[in-house]
Amino acid sequence: MKAGSGGGEGEGALRTEGGGRDTVSGLITSGHRLGHSTQVASWWRQAGAGFEEAMAYADAGDLIRRARGMERLDLLGAVAVADRLRLLLRRDGLAQVPQRSHASTRANPQG
Repeated sequence: MKAGSGGGEGEGALRTEGGGRDTVSGLITSGHRLGHSTQVASWWRQAGAGFEEAMAYADAGDLIRRARGMERLDLLGAVAVADRLRLLLRRDGLAQVPQRSHASTRANPQG
């Protein structure tokens, strides 16, 4: 699959190699543009795509969902992205932004 554009498709819509629109990706793109970050994140979780799930939360409109995305990014080891989101959350007014967990905590599946 590759990114496609034009033909009335949403920005970021995916096309299959044969040129047909991937309808699931189209639904995700449409839902994401409409601000349904929880539904989009849920779809990515069911698809087994943890990073995309975290990013769907990170792109949410409200600070609590964005913080959830940051925590998931930390768990995945995407600390640079999570740290950037921490800065943005502080800038946008979240009073208590959780600190990054220590490497030993991240390495322990039980937290």
